[in-house]
Amino acid sequence: MGGITWAQHNVVANPRAGFLGCVLDPFGTSGSRLVFYTRSSAPANLLTEKKTINGNGHVGIGQPNPTYPLNFANTLGDKVALFVNGSNNYGLGIQSGLLQIHTSASNEDIAFGYGSSGALTERFRIKGNGALAVGGAGNTGTSKQILMSNGNGTAPTWTAANNIVKYEADPALSGEVGLTSTFVELLGTAYTVTVTVPTRVILLYKSDMYKICSLGECPSKWQFSVYLNNSPFSASHYQIAGQNYGGEAANYGTFSTNGPDYFDLPVGTHTFTFQGGALFNNPTISRFQAMATLIPL
Repeated sequence: MGGITWAQHNVVANPRAGFLGCVLDPFGTSGSRLVFYTRSSAPANLLTEKKTINGNGHVGIGQPNPTYPLNFANTLGDKVALFVNGSNNYGLGIQSGLLQIHTSASNEDIAFGYGSSGALTERFRIKGNGALAVGGAGNTGTSKQILMSNGNGTAPTWTAANNIVKYEADPALSGEVGLTSTFVELLGTAYTVTVTVPTRVILLYKSDMYKICSLGECPSKWQFSVYLNNSPFSASHYQIAGQNYGGEAANYGTFSTNGPDYFDLPVGTHTFTFQGGALFNNPTISRFQAMATLIPL
């Protein structure tokens, strides 16, 4: 094994300024290494290894035993400077537990795409102020928008939250309904929804009931049931007892909130209807309304 030594002019003691040579691999993994030595500023007159190419073709920079095609020293700090701008750079760095991909200033961006540097088709960008841009350099959305996936093969887009999770209310009850033991549809409360993707609908219900009392206490009770596309939803039968008051010729009311119920709906148009009937003492319903939350699945 041998190499080339460069002498440093006008240095008598250890005049070597650099060394390039082929040496046996002390790690026993690749046969031999091509090594590059230069003189360090401290300690004085000491040649130290700066770069290695081992028998496998792996290049080590500050790493005498490279195990990857390009292997840097196991130290923290800047690793690659792609473009230097004063004391900062476009490059890669390492800190404890952190890989850094950075530009040189806060008004500079990092873009992801395909093609080449001069003809890049951009798909995603992280701007220097932390904003996210999709589908191009400028599309950062507007305040309170969220990023929505459009499925495999289609770029995501910014959209308002109420375009994804929607809140709706069915029409309120058309007038009062005096209930009997015969169940009837609560007119005017039907709720129809059209969904273009499979959607979970969550329903909450609010109602008011009262019973006019003539003498003494007047307990009452009623029940409503939920129908989806004219079929009863077996899990949704709610019994509501009126508050028990005393007095004469008094109009006493009971406000109630019930639910939630969960319905996973396929694509299409669906209608919810509600039927109510008296279980005891025939109360009157003065208000009934369903509140809906729609969440695409």
